[in-house]
Amino acid sequence: MKNKKHLNHDVMVKAVMSHIDIAKDYFRLRLPSSLLSQLDIESLDLVKDSFVTPDLAEVFSDLVFTCKGKSKSKVKTNICLIFEHKTDIDKWLPVQLLSYISQSLRSMKKNQKELSIPIVIVFSHGNYNGKQPHLKSLFPHCSSDMLNYLPYFEYLIDDIRTLPDETIASINNGFLASFLLTIKHYKDNQWLKQNPLLVLNRIDHNDRNLLKQFTVYFFNLVKFDTFELKEIVKKIDSPYKKEIMSTADMLKAEGKIEGKIEGKIEGKVEGKTESTYHFIQKCYNRNFDIDTISELVSLSRAEVYAIINDLKAKKYIL
Repeated sequence: MKNKKHLNHDVMVKAVMSHIDIAKDYFRLRLPSSLLSQLDIESLDLVKDSFVTPDLAEVFSDLVFTCKGKSKSKVKTNICLIFEHKTDIDKWLPVQLLSYISQSLRSMKKNQKELSIPIVIVFSHGNYNGKQPHLKSLFPHCSSDMLNYLPYFEYLIDDIRTLPDETIASINNGFLASFLLTIKHYKDNQWLKQNPLLVLNRIDHNDRNLLKQFTVYFFNLVKFDTFELKEIVKKIDSPYKKEIMSTADMLKAEGKIEGKIEGKIEGKVEGKTESTYHFIQKCYNRNFDIDTISELVSLSRAEVYAIINDLKAKKYIL
């Protein structure tokens, strides 16, 4: 089962890449030029389909896009983004991807959709040795004649760690740049603590919930003490400074700057602490979305909804 840290990355990646303006800039930046030249990225569209079967749900968290080709026939091509953040991209990855590709084609057939080519992109920011595994690598002692009976397919691994910081910082889409810098250095707390303004000064997006969610994600990754936080806030030069300050102050007040919510008063729904109730109330009143609140308090969406409904019933939330 995925651990909580991996789930936090999943939630953030899905939130970011679900915005078409960001997704377009990402694909322009990271797709090979030979492939990019054949796609009309302006036609990129996010679809609700998911080709991840229940047995793969613990491994992958996918986003599926459609994109028109530049050929005269205007054949649609599926661009499938799979966020992969295992410690290692291991030898079994092509087996999992083969299942994913076959499932996508079966889905198209079942729904009588025009067939399109699924291009799989594995987004990686963990440990990867640069050697892309294929099915043949599972059978090192077999002859080439035998290996020819195995299916072969190409896929892309985007190891974001190979992208220089200077290149990321120069991306016109400030939010994408901030996100990529953060997720690239997510294990390097020292780098994040030394470069918070490089990240926070460029988070610029019209979706306020996305801004709040990213601010929460950033401050959950980087552990600042109260003094450090005050100094950072003073130096922030962003049109969204108030939103960043408001979120940071709330996290600090609830103990999240130190990595946890302190709570000692029991007796609420299913034993949830009074401070958790108060924290959810504050988040809800500040228009935080349910996914962000769920991540902050480490509760499921259903549990968060139950607490919000309980607060509404007691008229703490109108």
